[in-house]
Amino acid sequence: MLRNVLILICVINSLSLLAMAETDTIAPPPPAPVFINGPDTVCVYDSSAYSANLPISCSASWYIDDVLQTDDTLYEIEVVWDTAGDHMILLKADCDSANPILDSMSVFVKDVAQQPSPIVGNNDACAFDAEIYSTMINDDEVCNWYINDSVLPDTVGEISIDWNSVGAQILMVNAENQCGPGDSVSLGVSVMSSPEVFLGNDTTIFYGDTLVLDAQNPGSDYLWNIGDTNQIIKVFNSGIFYVDVSNYCGYESDTIIVDVVVGKAEIKEKSLKYYTEREFMRFEIPQEEVLKVQVFNLRGELIYESFHENQIRLSARGLLMLRLQTNDNKYVIKFVM
Repeated sequence: MLRNVLILICVINSLSLLAMAETDTIAPPPPAPVFINGPDTVCVYDSSAYSANLPISCSASWYIDDVLQTDDTLYEIEVVWDTAGDHMILLKADCDSANPILDSMSVFVKDVAQQPSPIVGNNDACAFDAEIYSTMINDDEVCNWYINDSVLPDTVGEISIDWNSVGAQILMVNAENQCGPGDSVSLGVSVMSSPEVFLGNDTTIFYGDTLVLDAQNPGSDYLWNIGDTNQIIKVFNSGIFYVDVSNYCGYESDTIIVDVVVGKAEIKEKSLKYYTEREFMRFEIPQEEVLKVQVFNLRGELIYESFHENQIRLSARGLLMLRLQTNDNKYVIKFVM
């Protein structure tokens, strides 16, 4: 009987020790999982908040691209994205357990629109004529076009422009997406009108005076019969002055006859009588002696010269200019052979 009692006590003690051993090795339940909350697609330079619901017993460490953030709080972090591309946010939660709880989020930071390709189109244009200009942008972008900083309504990559202002113009375009506009490209355009040239009526100036001849049409190309290529020339001598004016939009020319007289002598065309027949020209000036005769074409080229003659013979045809000097006056007339 005593032996049975001892055996029972031993069994009970063994069970108690086993129960105590099992109780000591049971680990506490793990804390609830945490998840990062916040946008996974943002624009460069955006400020975004990211947070997580952490148990009270946990402390948090936030990492951006493996860099520990020093200004984080327990539950939330504010991130200013200053670099476009793919980034990684990592949250490390240290709770009561031996192993930290980790969660991560991939964030794509989208840049502003890219700079468009160079503008393709004529940089010389005619007033009131349409010209086509184009550029290339990405599929998710729109264009912003400007002329001299004035916004155009077009938002596509190709536009038609009717230039209505003569002079130097600046055409500019940039691209824009949901994150903002990018850098622009520009094209300088010279807008011209078809030349209109008038040097003035044939005229007389006194010796020592200067006559300014202006071919106008700024930005055009100029060629005077005296070899000058400027828009404006100064005239001191007698002669025929002729200018060709050309630009992208057309060509025009004009001629002026200038005669220089000494003192206050006048040209008395009405006193000069002339006759043309076939290749001959004869002229009469009562009470005046002919000293010198010159004939020019309308380009100012001297084609005939003689002295002390009242009749000349010419092979040239068309509209010509006669310059005749007597002992008293100078005469300049246009005539047709």
